[in-house]
Amino acid sequence: MKTLNVTCAIIRRNGSYLVAQRAASMSRPLQWEFVGGKIHEGETPEQCIVREVKEELCLDVRVTQRLADHVYSYDDKTVCLIPFECEITGGSLQLLEHNDGGWKTPEQMRTLDWCSADRAIVDRALGAAAPA
Repeated sequence: MKTLNVTCAIIRRNGSYLVAQRAASMSRPLQWEFVGGKIHEGETPEQCIVREVKEELCLDVRVTQRLADHVYSYDDKTVCLIPFECEITGGSLQLLEHNDGGWKTPEQMRTLDWCSADRAIVDRALGAAAPA
């Protein structure tokens, strides 16, 4: 089974996170995810996440931190999910590939149907956002 290296952006603002619902035509239809995508040949993971956010959301971002990778095996492939904390530096939010999306509070995020590979990243993000 092949392993895909995939990036995702954790973008937080005022206690909420920018997340997106996959389109019905995509694999894992209508499930929620942190925006990102496959790394192209010759591209660094950091370059990938900046490109993917621009292509999918029309936003410019700057990577602030790389987080621990998470490997998840679906029936048909294994995904090495590489999460980055990012901040928005420009652009205007437009959903170009997703069914739905926007800013969600931690409480709202807990109710969403997440892609399996993203669940551990959600748990980590919300754990980091939990009051001490």
